[in-house]
Amino acid sequence: MLRGAPSLSMLAAALPYGLLATALLYINQFPDRDADALAGKRHWVVRLAPPQARYGYLLLVALALLSLLAAIAVGLLPLRAALLLPLWALPTRAAVTLWHNAAQPARLRPALIQTIAAANLYPLALAVILSC
Repeated sequence: MLRGAPSLSMLAAALPYGLLATALLYINQFPDRDADALAGKRHWVVRLAPPQARYGYLLLVALALLSLLAAIAVGLLPLRAALLLPLWALPTRAAVTLWHNAAQPARLRPALIQTIAAANLYPLALAVILSC
């Protein structure tokens, strides 16, 4: 059983991961956009045209990065957590691929893989960094 109050440091560590996981769910909607629309699903990727919907992914990835930087800046995470920053090359490349191919879902496979990798590597790398 867990006891005590949740800490701001734990929230600061989890927030970028939650946003990366949300970005993964979001980008996964692009290949299914047409089928989801036919099925009556009305998520943002269906409601918006692909050129507008791609901004949602950019927003999620940017917020994840900004939340990590803010947590380091205010001391909720140690400075060594900045070792996570190179990981953002993955969703950045994914964002470029999505930017150019939002309306061509067959070309989004690399972006999906990069987003999956980022969402899985972040908590693993953070655990290693924080245990040192």
